[in-house]
Amino acid sequence: MVAQLQPDSSIPSHIYELATYHDVGIPLKMQRKRLILIFHVLALIVGIAEMVWLGYTIYGYIAFTILSHTYPNPASVPDSQASNYFWLQAIHDNFWQNNLQEIAVWLRLLSFRSNFYSAYRTKLYLCIEGLLKIYKKKVEAVRWNEIKELYIPGGNLTRLVKQDGSDFILPRSLMVGRDKRITNVIIDEVTRCLLPGMLASYQDGQTIAFGTLEINQQGISRPGKMVYWRQVGDIALENGKLTIFYSQPGTDSEQSSIAFTGKWHTWQKSLWSSEKWPNLPVFVALVTTILDQRSADQVVQEPQSQQPRIVKETAALLKHRSRRRKRIAIAAATISIIGALSLAIGIPVYQSVQEQQRAARDTQLLINYYSKLAHQPFTAQVPGEHCGDGKKFWLDDDPKNVYTCQKNGLLMTTKDLGYVDAEWFTFVPDTLSTTDAFSSVSYFPHNYRVQVKATILSGEQSTCVSVGVHVQDFQGNQSFDICANGSWAYYRCYMPCNAYALFANGNLPYAHKTYLIRVDVTDNLLSLSVDNTKVTSVQDSTYTSTNQLELALYGSQNPTEPITALFSDFSYTPF
Repeated sequence: MVAQLQPDSSIPSHIYELATYHDVGIPLKMQRKRLILIFHVLALIVGIAEMVWLGYTIYGYIAFTILSHTYPNPASVPDSQASNYFWLQAIHDNFWQNNLQEIAVWLRLLSFRSNFYSAYRTKLYLCIEGLLKIYKKKVEAVRWNEIKELYIPGGNLTRLVKQDGSDFILPRSLMVGRDKRITNVIIDEVTRCLLPGMLASYQDGQTIAFGTLEINQQGISRPGKMVYWRQVGDIALENGKLTIFYSQPGTDSEQSSIAFTGKWHTWQKSLWSSEKWPNLPVFVALVTTILDQRSADQVVQEPQSQQPRIVKETAALLKHRSRRRKRIAIAAATISIIGALSLAIGIPVYQSVQEQQRAARDTQLLINYYSKLAHQPFTAQVPGEHCGDGKKFWLDDDPKNVYTCQKNGLLMTTKDLGYVDAEWFTFVPDTLSTTDAFSSVSYFPHNYRVQVKATILSGEQSTCVSVGVHVQDFQGNQSFDICANGSWAYYRCYMPCNAYALFANGNLPYAHKTYLIRVDVTDNLLSLSVDNTKVTSVQDSTYTSTNQLELALYGSQNPTEPITALFSDFSYTPF
């Protein structure tokens, strides 16, 4: 989830240096302070109003004292002053009660100011590999894999515990406004790191403790209560409540017959007491994973027509009726599990001659369809596997780097400096491209043009963007590179593409941040144009077929700042 976040351009440059020094990766998000500042302004307004009201009550107390000497008998007050007299009398008679209320309000304001002032002074940065916190010029950092516990009292993520037992305190304002997203990312990343180890321990027969909650291969236990896995249908951590759906068997033995009826039980109505239960989100994720595995095993072991309604389905239906959760699609999940397990365990599937002929015909129809697509123009303002129209034609090169869809283009951010960022354009889905029927077919025509606008946002002068053509199924290719210093180069990569050979290079008459790069391709001639001006033509007939096109970014492996580039206005035109 953290890799999907769009980097915040307002983060100061020295924060990147601190993040690199503390080994927490590239900073992506900064804790927002706007709402905290609004709360401070509102508290100030309330404080001023309370001061005005206090001054008015003191004035009213003194004014009534003077007025009561003038008119000791209320009956002697003139009609023109009666309303003012009785109003001041009410203030006088309730003066001390009002003051006590004022003191209570001021104490609340002081407490409010203390909590939010410390949050306002704390600068928290969400990074790719962890968190960076600055408070009163003290810098503290923690990596995701260094965290062993998290606590969410009151639903607020306020404390992380490192592997060495030390605390990493978070501002209580993280659950305010946009900062909820930071909270969710932290929880997801900690869960991602802790869940595999806990699941392995469970499968080895060990007991995993979450404070007074425990999970083992028998079931879930808490003081005075044991719920066996056959009873459990679902679990949820929603709206400040930890709830679990389970049935009530007639006996406590797991081997006993169980009537598949049950209800949702609230184990914790409020998360204010969750200090005794660390890692509650991880606990819920572990229980959910175990339930899914047990459901998959049940599907394989028992014929579907003979299975009774499982507890998980009953839990989902009841939760849907109570409008607390959407209904789980049991049938679709079951079919998916059966299909996945069939492939995993190698269940043989026998086809008749007619079925084989039908499969060959369908394959040929798909080949014709993709060939037709490849002979039509294609454009994408925001290229990329997860961006805009035509996203099915794109493949991310390596998950170790970051690809972010923006309104004005695809942002590439180099996370792992040992890898080249790349997006691959193709007409065949990745699930088919490696099969025998499709890998031997070249869908691209022999003559075409590819164009893209590339903007180098950060990096040193050696940072380059690249357009690759004649890509041979992720092996050999030819590429034109344009760099931040205004240089260009033509490279050829031989199969299996473990080294690049430089065949031509030069310099543009200028060095810009943004380049409009166009490459015209034929079997033996490749032409490069930059900003609608022809730069060079290269005679090279090494490759004549094309399986993919490539947009890439690379730079120094020891950069002083992050390497990022924006790709936009991509177009492919067959001739």
